[in-house]
Amino acid sequence: MLKVIANHAQAAGIGDGYKGLSIIPPTINWSLVKQHEMVETSKTLWTEALKLGKKYGFRNAQTTVVAPTGTIGLYMDCDTTGIEPDFALVKYKKLAGGGYFKIINRSVPLALENLGYGALEREAIINYALGSGSLKNCPHINPVSLKKAGLTEIEIEKVESHLESAFDINYAFSPSIVG
Repeated sequence: MLKVIANHAQAAGIGDGYKGLSIIPPTINWSLVKQHEMVETSKTLWTEALKLGKKYGFRNAQTTVVAPTGTIGLYMDCDTTGIEPDFALVKYKKLAGGGYFKIINRSVPLALENLGYGALEREAIINYALGSGSLKNCPHINPVSLKKAGLTEIEIEKVESHLESAFDINYAFSPSIVG
């Protein structure tokens, strides 16, 4: 744990190099931070954390409270449930009870507004990005084409009922659904 804390301190610009890492992360570029007190406070806190850790050790609970859980993250209106950067315009959140739901990156509506799109245009673009969760109005893969491919009405209904919560369209066509 001391090595982990020392590496975090190193990322903050304190220390004499990373320890035990095969991929070296970038050090924080403090010159980009406009709040200079934040720079000094961060360095002071990492120095203190390392000093106290060497003296008293660490408990896991004291060092792993950075990321909220998925549920808390959603209540907090977070785009991600950790400290990682957002990686997609549309994300899938896995539900504990099974299935997924999709959310749009919060920067998308703001970006569309800043680009001059009206409210109805923004809504249409967001709905398109999120998808309809149905094959009924799709031009190529739809109930008619699926019947031609040999699926029965019952199998098509099963596929359709799983599209809304499917992480990937392949899941909706899996043998456990269609079979």
